[in-house]
Amino acid sequence: LWLQHLKIAAQLSGDPKQEARYRRYALDEGYAQIAARVQAGAPGLDGEINHSDSVLIFIAYEPLLRLEQDPALRKLYLKSLEQSWETVQHFRKPFFTYLYYQATGKVDPSVLRENENQLSLFTFDIHWNRDTRDAYSKRFNLDLTPKSHSPKPKKGQVIPFDWRAKTWSLLVHNPYTDMAKKIPRPDAGMEFTGLHWTIGYWLGRAEGYITQ
Repeated sequence: LWLQHLKIAAQLSGDPKQEARYRRYALDEGYAQIAARVQAGAPGLDGEINHSDSVLIFIAYEPLLRLEQDPALRKLYLKSLEQSWETVQHFRKPFFTYLYYQATGKVDPSVLRENENQLSLFTFDIHWNRDTRDAYSKRFNLDLTPKSHSPKPKKGQVIPFDWRAKTWSLLVHNPYTDMAKKIPRPDAGMEFTGLHWTIGYWLGRAEGYITQ
């Protein structure tokens, strides 16, 4: 994440001193070597991973791999990405998939279809309460009635978006747990943004993996 911040600062400012600072930390201080080992080896001590950390790692990959042209540094970042992908690829999270495919050029059409289907299963009661959904339905003439379109997942399967519990994030929670006990989901008294959905959707649109 530190390298991400430095690289973006150098790009936005155009100041050679900022680029020199980034390269000092990446190369002289060894941060790029550390990044190459960020998810090496087995998952955590309990056999699980911290899903919010995986999201932060992938958010850091995006500008580093888009902006970095130095072959030596790109090699380290891509090594890191490959290790992280080994950990997260089975979760079928669109943001991870589209970023990995864009950076590596490796594309599995069947996985792309799975990710597009996952995005289409999002229902607004995951984040919004009934009064908000009703207001948007009326204003934009949309049918936002919560419903499930996929079979109920079995234990050990990734939970599709339409079966997820009401939550503030579809990205940082364990995709194998927290299935909704009731659909439509009861109003929770809180509402959340859809950033974790839109970040995957717009990356897929930008890279041409999904169409309008």
